[in-house]
Amino acid sequence: MIKIKMFLTGLLLLFLFNTNPACAADYTVAQGDSLWKISQKYDISVEKIIKINNLQSDLLAIGQVLKLDDTSKSLPTQAVTAKQNTGYTQQGTYIVQAGDTLSSIAQKIGITIEGIRNLNNIQGDMIYAGQTLVFNSSSVSRGYVDRPRNEVPQGESYSNRYGQLVDWFEEGINILKPGLKFTVTDTQTGKTMRFAVLGGSNHCDVEPLTTEDTNSMLDLFKDWTWTPRPVCVQIGGQAIAASLSGMPHTDIENISNNGVTGHFDMYLYNSQPHGSGISKSYVQQHHDAVLKAAI
Repeated sequence: MIKIKMFLTGLLLLFLFNTNPACAADYTVAQGDSLWKISQKYDISVEKIIKINNLQSDLLAIGQVLKLDDTSKSLPTQAVTAKQNTGYTQQGTYIVQAGDTLSSIAQKIGITIEGIRNLNNIQGDMIYAGQTLVFNSSSVSRGYVDRPRNEVPQGESYSNRYGQLVDWFEEGINILKPGLKFTVTDTQTGKTMRFAVLGGSNHCDVEPLTTEDTNSMLDLFKDWTWTPRPVCVQIGGQAIAASLSGMPHTDIENISNNGVTGHFDMYLYNSQPHGSGISKSYVQQHHDAVLKAAI
């Protein structure tokens, strides 16, 4: 009798732990998902998912529940929403995976390569694993609240140290296009440096133009550090409040003879990190520095 009970228990456990995932009625969209990935996982066509859920496009939102068959209305959700390290709602985004190319991503998402470049401020084919690509200007939840503007000290020496708040997603990404050269002024010291835009979708990635500009950065930050400083970006007579980090990172660069390897983060108002592993405190430091540089 004991052997029979053990056999039946084994059969029950085998059934519970080897249930075919294609039988799941609902699926909760997690970070990095696409219709194509879900269709492959659950052996269902993309067209059927679109039809069952009455989708108007291929864009998905994290936490969105998709029905995987026509009888799933009363059934419980089978998947758990993925945790987001940054706390921001990333809707209409794609996390670049190892081996991805712009061409393969374009096929998965159903968008042209040029469309990806334009929306994400990308020059050429430069992408890297872990990078977040956005597919519309509202892809990132921006919950910052405006604070009172600074009272700029009187005097001509302060006239070019502060700028206007410019929303990165609404205006900034269209101003700071890849290859653009501009001047940055540190609001506290008045020290100026020249940079070129490398690219960037959620914030601006920049490179010092020359070794002299790199040395000016090092003099300003004293040592390479992630802690940002409030700065004013000057482009064609326009002054924009920004925040500049002092840590060169990765070997992705266009300028190789400027005395430093890699590029630097520069945030405008409402800028966000490119990936999900960035601390909220680092993003908040940038936001605070932008406001300190604003008039």
